Amino acid sequence: MEITKEFKQDLSELESVCSSFLGKYESQLTAALNKAEMSAEESLKIDLMLELITHLSSAQFVSSYMQKEIVKEGILLQDKAGNFTLGGTPLPPMSDIEVYVHDDELDQDVWKRVFIGGGSEKRICGLRHPDLTSGVHARIRG
Repeated sequence: MEITKEFKQDLSELESVCSSFLGKYESQLTAALNKAEMSAEESLKIDLMLELITHLSSAQFVSSYMQKEIVKEGILLQDKAGNFTLGGTPLPPMSDIEVYVHDDELDQDVWKRVFIGGGSEKRICGLRHPDLTSGVHARIRG
């Protein structure tokens, strides 16, 4: 799938609309959640609003992410301190990265978006490869 100029513009508009909606209704939802008592109907509306906000937040993040260019690419390594590095720079926890791995279901190599997780012991999260540590081709968008 090609990311055309028109597609990027539409992604930008989607991100903007999601941001506007979330900004407009987030405080109302927070106030509703803090009510001591509510009717069954109010409770349902709050549940639905939470679900909507979750999906809109995801859409906003993904539309923003898809517009970013690759800023760094290389081999992902884990240093002696346990930090993952790409080009020598330690990646902070929760860093989004893309790794080039083999997908058994597709039976081909693909790029997968993952993140660096963990506290004192860092690991790559978001894949079904629990033993994946370092030496894999990776890139970062920014």
